[in-house]
Amino acid sequence: MEPSTAVLELTGERTPIRDLLADYVRRISLLQMLAARDFRSRYRSTRLGLVWAVLLPLIQGSILAIVFTHLVRVQTSADYPVFVLVGMTTWTYITTAVNNATTSIVDQADVAGRVYFPRLFLPGVPILAGVPGLMAGLLVIVPIGAILGVDPTWHLVAYPLVAVLAAATAYAVGSLLALLNVYFRDIKYFVVAALQALLYASPIIYPLTLIPSHRLRTIAEINPGAGVIELARWSFAANGTDPLALPVLSAVAWSVVLSIGAIFAYSKFERLACDRL
Repeated sequence: MEPSTAVLELTGERTPIRDLLADYVRRISLLQMLAARDFRSRYRSTRLGLVWAVLLPLIQGSILAIVFTHLVRVQTSADYPVFVLVGMTTWTYITTAVNNATTSIVDQADVAGRVYFPRLFLPGVPILAGVPGLMAGLLVIVPIGAILGVDPTWHLVAYPLVAVLAAATAYAVGSLLALLNVYFRDIKYFVVAALQALLYASPIIYPLTLIPSHRLRTIAEINPGAGVIELARWSFAANGTDPLALPVLSAVAWSVVLSIGAIFAYSKFERLACDRL
């Protein structure tokens, strides 16, 4: 008689979507409190504080602007340094937010496994905490652009929408990745590599109009990050002749579809995910 093999099978009760959403809305103040605490903790021990959130993408963007203006000589219909600075500042927020959101549930395993609250909060904490840095970084580009001859226009009215679209896109992507990272711990490394590749596949250092193939240009336009970047450039009059409608609509569509997917995923797996922590 063969010895029996013990098998551990984790099963969990599904959270009804209506209850999940109702609990999310009811406890939204908790998300705001956690995001505020995360924001303060990021810069508590630094002398420059929020300046680092502005300074780092500006340094990276300035280096890229110098290299691709004087060495590679990328041609755009907008002022190239402002073009790159806006793109790099926006992209830095997206990558940082998605990376931090991906590991948020695992990093907060002690809290997530002991106290009940919507686990969908956790990916939102680093995303909301990074919004002030994004807004400050983009605002600094306004006087820089004026010095370089790019005066602000009425397009700046869309500036708050940039932060909303950036946060929504990062939240939709990051929340799904955070749940996947509970089951497959290699996900966080895959995300780092994928975002590094997307840096060159996104219109950050070159305009969409520079892509010769119509098919490749369409693929670049429907990249969810492209819509955020192009809307930011349009707000700062640095968009040039790049298309705006399709990238922005694609970013909105990605955010909606992935958010719906995240709601269904957390409804089915969030309780079981806590057992796997």
